Amino acid sequence: MEENLVRMAKDGTTLEVHPSCVVDHQRLGWAVSPQAPESAGEETTDNGGSSETADDELLRAARADYEAVVGKKPFHGWDVAALREKIAAAKAGQQ
Repeated sequence: MEENLVRMAKDGTTLEVHPSCVVDHQRLGWAVSPQAPESAGEETTDNGGSSETADDELLRAARADYEAVVGKKPFHGWDVAALREKIAAAKAGQQ
């Protein structure tokens, strides 16, 4: 199994998907799981030669989730925790 997958959750079920599939899964109700895959923090080089950590993948997925919920791109200075906080606030305001 690939090491650079993003863990997602829905209705108590979790799965790991390729980063290119995160937005499609989010449209179907899946959310990026706060639990990082077991390989979190390890560097991978099977993505075109660039070194990227699982934390980078989580940040990219959180940014995509923010954009899907809020409708605009997030500030790139925000970390995953800040993005999740803003996503939760936006969802609470939509209800």
